[in-house]
Amino acid sequence: MFQISLNCIRETVIFREGGESLRLKVNVEPHNVMARLTQAQKRMSDLNENSPEEEQKACALDFAGAIFGEEQAKRLLDFYHQNASYTINVCGQYLVKRLSKKIIQAQKRGK
Repeated sequence: MFQISLNCIRETVIFREGGESLRLKVNVEPHNVMARLTQAQKRMSDLNENSPEEEQKACALDFAGAIFGEEQAKRLLDFYHQNASYTINVCGQYLVKRLSKKIIQAQKRGK
């Protein structure tokens, strides 16, 4: 028997704020997500408090989109009332606390 896998990472993430919650699905291939996250982080490194709001939102959507896809990234930004820094913050928390470890595990399995 021959088996092959991209070692995709699939899970559900729930965001909770007050009495509201948002459930998003993660379905990423480790190599692709790392490339997209690297691009998004480079773009975010150019942001500062004087960056136009639309540029901040675009960066937030890039970052969230790398993890959740474009449609869900928009839902996340809406959930945080179009606040780009909140959206970037929660995506960063998820990346540091959970996703990066899962990416490393998937990459090890792929070798």
